[in-house]
Amino acid sequence: AAVPLPMPVGLYATNIVIGAVFGRLVGECATLLGISVDPNVMAMIGSSAYAGAVTHTLSSSVLLLELTGDATYALHVMLATAIS
Repeated sequence: AAVPLPMPVGLYATNIVIGAVFGRLVGECATLLGISVDPNVMAMIGSSAYAGAVTHTLSSSVLLLELTGDATYALHVMLATAIS
């Protein structure tokens, strides 16, 4: 499958996609359980956390925030990446 990101694609972009899939899955399951979360935000947080866990850096959170252009969830993304 193609990954339309404006960056060189390698294992790093694959890790972002895998993390987004798991984050979206957690968000959808939480929604089914009645917890009010946005699955799209959970996908963004999951992709940053997974990429940070694989690379052992916090730069994935900065990269993801630059890709989305939205700093609304910056604290959530950086906290999840730091914990991972």
